[in-house]
Parts: sequence; structure tokens; C-alpha cells
Amino acid sequence: MPDIYAELAINITKQCSAWPGVTWVPGTVPPSPKVVTVTKPTHTEYHVCGDLTLSGSGALTNGGSDTVIVIENGRLILDGDASIQTSRVAFVLTGDNTKPSAIEFPNGNGHAASLTLSPPTGVNNPWRGVSVYQDLALTYQVDADWGPGATLNADGLVYLPKADLKIHGNPSSNNPICTKLVLNSFTSSGSVNLNQTAQGCENLGVKQWKGPGARITG
Repeated sequence: MPDIYAELAINITKQCSAWPGVTWVPGTVPPSPKVVTVTKPTHTEYHVCGDLTLSGSGALTNGGSDTVIVIENGRLILDGDASIQTSRVAFVLTGDNTKPSAIEFPNGNGHAASLTLSPPTGVNNPWRGVSVYQDLALTYQVDADWGPGATLNADGLVYLPKADLKIHGNPSSNNPICTKLVLNSFTSSGSVNLNQTAQGCENLGVKQWKGPGARITG
């Protein structure tokens, strides 16, 4: 089965020259120069230079239009007790392989966080249907081990092609029910509900492999 998502990497642009990182609280986009804003014809792009830490509770953006958050040379980190929802948002991780680029949840007893993902839906947006995209070129510290307090509710594509992901928490689908994970390996000891339906994936614009062996379950 071919990798039908690798070609999306041609849409990644880079804006950073230093990597201090930033904490993003729902409802407030961190100001320049902590975040570099680029306006594209189909979406707004926010470039985070270094680690992006999501903190607090609520919707990260207003969801009225497509947003792509490009994390350059950094990780996507969920702060302790964070409860983050996205609407029409894609996270894109890229860099030069000198810094970790994993997705991290708080670990250990009593530590919890949740991340609810819903991807861009604009018909002409190249990131349509993509909730998380990790540059195929990234191989340095891309693996993740999420503890029992990690909750991931994901619609759309979560593309971590070189990562070995272990989940001890609760990954699940949202509504309209289209979760697709692309990973090097996946191990779960939690409660897993990663269903998808043909209609749900069509509504979100999640690209599917139509060749031999293709299968939609629901």
C-alpha cells in the first residue's frame, strides 16, 4: 500500500531562525515574534519556532476559517490538566532533525490532559482532512509514550509515519467519525475507538487509498 500522504510535505514552508518555543492558551494567538503569521489563499498559517505548549481549556482558535499551525524544530506538548479543542486546524511538525518533534502528554499518576482534533475542511486547502502531519524527513525523537491520563479525540488524519506510538489512555473518534492514524507502530493498553465511516471521511475530506486492499470500516 503506497504512502498517499507523503506528497503533502511539498506544502510545508519554514519561517524560523531561532527556536525559543511558546505557550498557547485557547482564544489568544501568541504575538509576533513568538509566532510568525503567514496569510495563504486558503488558510492562515502560524509558525511556532520551537516547542508549542498548549495550556488551559477551550477552543484553540475560533474555527471560522482554516488554520495551519507549523511547529518548526519543536514538540507539540500538552500541559498538565489542559483540555484543548480544535476546529478546522492542522498541526504540522517540521524541522532539521536536531530537536525532538514528538507529541507529548503529561505522564504519571494524577497527570492528565485531553486534545480534541478536527481538521481543515476548505475544498482547495492542501491540508484538508489533516489534523496532524509530521514531516516524513523527521526521525529524531519522534516516538511517544502517552500515560493513562492522556485522552485523544481525533477526527481527520494523524500522520506520524516514523513514530512508534504507545497509548495507555483513551484514543477515540469524534463526530462525524473519521479517524485515520498513520504510524510506524501502534500499541495501546487503553480503551480504543478509532472508527471511521465513508460518509464521515468524505465530509471532512480525508484522502483515502482506493487501490487493492482498501477497506473502510464503520
